[in-house]
Amino acid sequence: MEAAMTDEGLHQAAKVNSEDKFKIVFNTALENLFVERLDQNEEIVARVMNEDAFRKQIAHWMAEEVYRKIRPQMPVKYEKPKRKKAGK
Repeated sequence: MEAAMTDEGLHQAAKVNSEDKFKIVFNTALENLFVERLDQNEEIVARVMNEDAFRKQIAHWMAEEVYRKIRPQMPVKYEKPKRKKAGK
């Protein structure tokens, strides 16, 4: 998950997309991240790649976690409420 948190493409996707649309981008990135880490934990990567239900469950959970961790880092635009003019 740390690699996903530092991925600039995922940051951009989280900033401009809803969570549902972000998950589409995340799923593609997740497969690439797992392949890159194949040598670190071959057993879990093989399970993720071979078991569709397991992959979907892991991807869903990770996408939500990454999205929620990235989104709070976004600057919030604050606009002062407009004051009503007296007598109107």
